[in-house]
Amino acid sequence: KEDCLKVIDEIIGDELRKHQFNLHFEILDTELDLIKWIFARIHECKTDIIGIWNIGFDIPKILDRLTKLGVNPADVMCPPELPKEFRYCKFSEDTKKAEHIADKWHWLNLTGYSQFIDSMCLYARIRKVDGRDVSYSLDYISNKELGQGKLHLGEITNHRYSQTYEF
Repeated sequence: KEDCLKVIDEIIGDELRKHQFNLHFEILDTELDLIKWIFARIHECKTDIIGIWNIGFDIPKILDRLTKLGVNPADVMCPPELPKEFRYCKFSEDTKKAEHIADKWHWLNLTGYSQFIDSMCLYARIRKVDGRDVSYSLDYISNKELGQGKLHLGEITNHRYSQTYEF
C-alpha cells in the first residue's frame, strides 16, 4: 500500500493537492469483495449519474464476473434496501450498424438511484461539430484534455499484461 501511495504521489500528488482531492486506498481480499465495495459506495452516496469510459467493455465484464462468482448481479448492483422482487439488472448492447463505435449507446437497465452512461460516447457526441478524434482511448483523451493520461505504475505499461501477470 505504501509503495503504491508513494508512486501515486510522485505522479499526480501535486494535482491531488491542488484540487483538494482526498485519496482513499482500499485493500480487499477477493474480487467479489472489490466489486461489492465499489457498489456499496455507489449505494451509500446515491450517485445520480455514473460515467464509465467505454461502458460496453466494463459492465459486461462485471456482470460476467459476478455471475461466474455465483452472485446475482442485481443483488450487488441494485441498492440493498430495494426488495429483491424489484431488483433488475440487464445490460443492453447497442447492436445497430454505426459509422463509429462512439455512435452507439449501450444501456444498463438497473433499478436504483444511479444512471450509468458511456462517457466516451457522451464525449464524442457533445463534440461532434469538431469532427472525430484520432482515438477515443481514455489515455488519448485524458492527455488531450488534461495533459495527463492513465497512471503507468512502474515498468509495466500494458494493462492486459499487468492484470494477467501482476494482479
